This record gives sequence, structure tokens and C-alpha cells, in this order.
Amino acid sequence: MARRESDREDLFAEATALVRRAELAGLGFSEPIVAGFKRDGSLSVYLGRDPVYHFDASYRLKRAFRRGRLYRTQGETLAELSRERTDIATVLRRRDLPPTECEAVLSEMRQLLQALWAQIDRGKSKVLRQFPADDKALVDGALVSALQIASGVMEEPISLAPRFKGKR
Repeated sequence: MARRESDREDLFAEATALVRRAELAGLGFSEPIVAGFKRDGSLSVYLGRDPVYHFDASYRLKRAFRRGRLYRTQGETLAELSRERTDIATVLRRRDLPPTECEAVLSEMRQLLQALWAQIDRGKSKVLRQFPADDKALVDGALVSALQIASGVMEEPISLAPRFKGKR
């Protein structure tokens, strides 16, 4: 794994946990987008190197990486996690977001994912690579449906996954 999140070179090749994945271009984003599903059906969306969103199998937000910051669900809000690195250790600091900041993060995510969904749904995307290569329903079927739910296109509020067990 990269020492720093920004060190990633080929997101599509590195996203091996996504057993169904696609790399897309032509969506108005500066870098190719990688999106796909893990074995359990959970969704991950990499809008280039930053932002990145990870959802559970019910499309509830679990984790995000945005503007160089890590976020994770606390059930009712998001926690911002910042890494302080030294030569000998990395310390993870946590700050629970107040409601207004949490809503700002979710609102930005909603706008980005809805824009992505709309571009794919209108046929404005170009599939650069996908795995498995013969998965005809990946982009126009499963991915469009998942983005529609995860982004709240269907007028549902964006949901946060339950907090991680053992994490305060």
C-alpha cells in the first residue's frame, strides 16, 4: 500500500479488492474515475485520487477520503481522521464533525456522485478498462443503480453506515 494516499499510480490496477470494477473517462473530471464492487456488494468510487468514497452493501457511507483528509462513519456523524507521521510512528487523530460540517461533506459527495450518475446514465462516459472484461451489465446496470441509491438521486437522504465495532 502507498505510504501516502497521493502516491497511488494506477487506481484501476491497485483496486484488486473490487471484483467488479470499471475505469471511466469523459465525465468532466480531471482524472479517470474507478468504481466497482467488492465480493460483499459494497461500492467504492474513486473520483481520481481525491475524493474517494466507500459504501457498505446497502450503499451507506462507511469511509471517505476528501481534500487530503480521511473520514469514517460514527453512525450519526462522520469523524475526520488526520495522520501525524514521524520517522518512527503514525498517530491517528479523530475529530467528530458537527452537524453542519457533516452535512457539507455529504452535500459535496451527493453533488459529485449525482453528476457522475447523470453522465453515465446519459451515455457520456467512455469505459477505458473494466474487470471482468465481459461484464456487460457492470457500468450501465449495477454501477448506475448503485450510484443512484448512494447519491440520493431517488430523493432518499444519504445514509451513514453504523459505526465500526470497537471504534470510538
